[in-house]
Amino acid sequence: MDSITLSTSRLELIGMSAGFINQEFENYSKEQLIEKYMWNEDEYNRFHHIVIEGSHMYRMSMYAFHLYTKENKRHIGECGLHTWNTKHHRSEIYYMLKSDEDKQKGYMSEALNAILPFTFETLNMHRIQALIEPKNIASITLAEKFNFQKEGMLRQDYLVDEVYEDSVCYSLLKHELKTY
Repeated sequence: MDSITLSTSRLELIGMSAGFINQEFENYSKEQLIEKYMWNEDEYNRFHHIVIEGSHMYRMSMYAFHLYTKENKRHIGECGLHTWNTKHHRSEIYYMLKSDEDKQKGYMSEALNAILPFTFETLNMHRIQALIEPKNIASITLAEKFNFQKEGMLRQDYLVDEVYEDSVCYSLLKHELKTY
């Protein structure tokens, strides 16, 4: 599976497998990719780094969804899976909105309502985990809305701006999924 489009009432979600992302970088210039996906420089650089470093390894992969508004085709964010262990059917989910103006409007809930069933059914996932910065109440609330269960604290789990930060680990098993 290379690329798939999911649709919600307000969003179009363009999914990209690791192989598809690699093909895009082989077939299009930097300028063409930035225009095609409405990326800013940082987004382009992040995906370029993924391609250079290798986004698919033995039993490990990733899958990213780019979120666009249907109303004006604006690229508002991203949601996807990384550290996807294809043998054990588990991965870590990430999500982000590009602009504060798009937060608190239900976009990510709407996206997850489509992405999570796709992840469990089509990608054959059994377990998804979310590692969340403890002060990120909005992200914790979102995970709990979809029935992610708190497992515990991972101490000094991420290095951010030369400081190690803790992560709260939440997980969701296939049979626990609640959608809205």
